[in-house]
Amino acid sequence: MKPKQILLAVSGGIDSMVMLHRLYTQYGANHIHVAHCNFQLRGADSDEDEAFVKAISAHMKVSCDSKKFDTESYASEKGMGIQEAARELRYVWFFELMKIKDCSHLATAHHKGDSIETFFINLLRGSGPRGLSGIQEDEDRKIIRPLLDIDRAAIELYAAEHKITWREDVSNTSNKYLRNKIRHDLVPMLSSWRPGFEKVMMRTMDIQRSVAALIDEASEAYRKTHFDIDGETTRISLDGSSQEKLLLGHLFMAYGFNDVQLDNILTSNQSGKQVLSKTHVLTSDRGRLLLSLIKGFPEGTWEISEDLNTDELPFPLEFWRMEEAPEFFDPNPNIAYLNASKLQFPLSLCRWKEGNLFKPLGMNGKKLVSDFLIDAKVPLEEKKRTLVLMSGEEIVWLVGHRISEDFKCYKNTDKVIYVLSSHS
Repeated sequence: MKPKQILLAVSGGIDSMVMLHRLYTQYGANHIHVAHCNFQLRGADSDEDEAFVKAISAHMKVSCDSKKFDTESYASEKGMGIQEAARELRYVWFFELMKIKDCSHLATAHHKGDSIETFFINLLRGSGPRGLSGIQEDEDRKIIRPLLDIDRAAIELYAAEHKITWREDVSNTSNKYLRNKIRHDLVPMLSSWRPGFEKVMMRTMDIQRSVAALIDEASEAYRKTHFDIDGETTRISLDGSSQEKLLLGHLFMAYGFNDVQLDNILTSNQSGKQVLSKTHVLTSDRGRLLLSLIKGFPEGTWEISEDLNTDELPFPLEFWRMEEAPEFFDPNPNIAYLNASKLQFPLSLCRWKEGNLFKPLGMNGKKLVSDFLIDAKVPLEEKKRTLVLMSGEEIVWLVGHRISEDFKCYKNTDKVIYVLSSHS
C-alpha cells in the first residue's frame, strides 16, 4: 500500500530534523514534502536556517518549499504578539501547501517537553481543561505529531546515533518569551522537587483531556435544550444549575467572551446589562441571556477607579498592580505596562474620537489617532471598535495597539499597572 503524502514542518532545529529523518526512513523521499518558514526575525540567521533546510532536503532528494514572512508588520497590523503572529502565518500557509501538494497530513515536531510547557502557558492564561490537555494530535485538521511521546533527551540521543545535523536557534536560550522561562526555570525546578515529574504531568494532561471531552458533551446537550435561535438573536434560558456557569463559559468562548465577563453578567440583577467581545454582544434579559452580533458600537465612557475594579466594563479589560517593572516587557500589543505614578484616577475608557492626539511609544511628537490607525492598516470595522484608555485628558493607551510614550515604564519604575485586553 502506498504511504500517505505528508507535509513536514521543518525549522532546521534538532526536533524537526529528527522528525525529518524518522519519516524519511519510514516513508522514503517520494512521500514526504518539507515546508520551511522564514519569519525574518533573526537577521542573517533566519536566512541561513532556510538555506540549511533547502540544502538538506536537496541532499535527501525530498521536495522542499520555503516562504519568507514579514512577521513584525503582520503582528503590528493584527494587534498580536510576535509568537502568535508567526503561528497564524505558518499554519495558514501549511494548509494552503497541503492542498497544492495533495498531502493528507501535516507533521509537526512537537515533543513531550513542548506539551508540558504548553500546559503551564495555558494554566497562567486561566485556561480550562482543553487548554490544560497540552499539545495533541488534531485529526480534524489532519495534524500529526510523531515525536509527542518522546522527551528531549531521547531526541538528542537519536540525533547523535544517526549523526543528524541541525541549526541551533539562539533565541531558544533567551528568557524573552514565556515558553523559554518555563523551559529553563520552572520545569527544571519542578523536576528537582518531584521525581518522575514528566510522567506525572503526562497523566495529569490525560485526565484534563478526558474532562474536556465530558464538558464538550455536556455543553452540547445544554445548547440543544437552552439555546433558541430567533432570527439574528440567540435566546438562552437559564436554569440556575450548579454546572450552568461552567457550560456557558465553555460555549461562549467560541464568541470571544471570557469568564470574568460571564461572571459579571450572571451575577448582575440589572436587566439590560451588556458585555461585548470583538464580534458579539451578550445582554441580560430577565432570567435569560440574549446573544447577537455587534452591529453598532456602544457610546459612552466607563470609569476605572483606583481599586481597579472592572466589573462594570462591557469590555474584557483586566488590571493588576505590580511593585516593580518586569525583567522583560511583553511586546504583545494587547498588554500595557503603565507608570502608575503618572496616572490620574479615575481612568476612563471610551471610543476614540476624530481629532484625538497621543504620543505613540517610541516617538517624540504627538500624532493623530486616525493617522496612526491608517498607518497601521487597521481595517475600517476594527477602527470603529478601537478604544482609548484616558488619564484626565491624556490618552494613556490606544487599546490593543500602542501605549503613550508619556506613560511608559522603565526598568527601575517601582509602581506599575499591568493591563490586559482581549477586546482589540
